[in-house]
Amino acid sequence: MSFQRFFKGQADKSILRTIDLRYRANYKILLRRIKDGSWTQWQQGMQTSSTLLPAIALYRSFLQSGLPKEEAILLCRVWVNNRARRINRVLRALNTLSNFSELFRNVFVQQLHGTEIWTSEVLENNDEELRIDITACLWERTCRRFGCPELCEIFCDADWVTFAHLPKVYLERTETIGTGGERCNFKFHLK
Repeated sequence: MSFQRFFKGQADKSILRTIDLRYRANYKILLRRIKDGSWTQWQQGMQTSSTLLPAIALYRSFLQSGLPKEEAILLCRVWVNNRARRINRVLRALNTLSNFSELFRNVFVQQLHGTEIWTSEVLENNDEELRIDITACLWERTCRRFGCPELCEIFCDADWVTFAHLPKVYLERTETIGTGGERCNFKFHLK
């Protein structure tokens, strides 16, 4: 992926000229740091296969280029939301399945298994509602560990993009750990 091409017209050309080089250097540093023994293999896999580590590397790259934090966060948000829209397209296609709500519930709950990525409690899981409280989150821990807790909000907000316009699933949430809440209180209304 070329960030220079992705952000063309959205950031100053002088910043974009070096963004890919800076990103690769920052990503390599972060990769080394997650392999320091404090993260499990499963956690490392989630950090690298999701938008988490790439967005932190991108954020650092923008800051090193001289962008103010607010602008760097905004550009990272654009990129993360672009990735969330891709997932949303897949979910909307799957939403046409007659048993989508059941599949959605099963997969979502299965992803929460264990405590390496999230510490969670399933409060309600039936045909009409899936309600889960998450009290610890790898995204929040990783952002905090790498000195950018302010970036975590973009991952929380990307959930709204990921789960948007799904006729059989509607997300309701009032707080997240990444935005200063005590928990992420997911409530999915199912049809």
